[in-house]
Amino acid sequence: YRGWYIDDVSITTDPPPLLLDANEPNDSSSQATPIGYGQVKPGDICPNGDYDYFSFYGLSGERAVIDIDAMSIGSWLDPYAFLIDSDGTTILGENDDEILGEVRDSKLGYQLPHDGSYYVQLRAWNHPSAGGAAYYYIFNLYQDDQLPTAQITSPVDLSWMGTYTETVTVAATDVPSGVQRVEYLWHSADWSTSDWVWLGADEDGRDGWSWLFDTSSLPDQRGAAFYIWAFDWAGNWTGQVFGTLVLTGSPP
Repeated sequence: YRGWYIDDVSITTDPPPLLLDANEPNDSSSQATPIGYGQVKPGDICPNGDYDYFSFYGLSGERAVIDIDAMSIGSWLDPYAFLIDSDGTTILGENDDEILGEVRDSKLGYQLPHDGSYYVQLRAWNHPSAGGAAYYYIFNLYQDDQLPTAQITSPVDLSWMGTYTETVTVAATDVPSGVQRVEYLWHSADWSTSDWVWLGADEDGRDGWSWLFDTSSLPDQRGAAFYIWAFDWAGNWTGQVFGTLVLTGSPP
């Protein structure tokens, strides 16, 4: 076994591009650029392999949201964000994509465990290969202590469902961080011996919030129910239950 091979290496006398990033140098937690809630900081990952660090002060229980705009504003940067504890090394949370492989900017919410300083590390997803003048971003930091609103719009309460499939649709909104996912649960009409069954989660609300429920294997029943949880990016949630549903192969 000969170990690792590394190819496509080049050596040049040309220095990496020098950009006028007002935050630099901020390549470590000790050099972190201060930012506060409600503030916006532009920056760039340049040259290749660059890290950008930011610091903010938070209180125990606050729900901080780190929101990075890059590819959505035309940047080549596919960002990766880390929330780091006061020691400058312990990673509390991380995020690559808002929607995996689809919306590739980073968004991260976290309920802070204590009073103190916290750090945000930004880098390219394909670090250290990426970086340059086209790898810019906008960093938004804010709090979100507001509950999302959510309502099951279909099926309606006291309605019947056929024994095939049923689409459960939900109207959900949230300010300021946005709805991150909606989870769906089902309870049969047997309330004495059965429990709620988790069906799954819709994490892409670009086409609305919904879940396709296969009812083909369920017996006819009256009094079943759906329950939904709507979560925002800060971890706040709202629930709603719809009961007295009728499942029958013979529509009334």
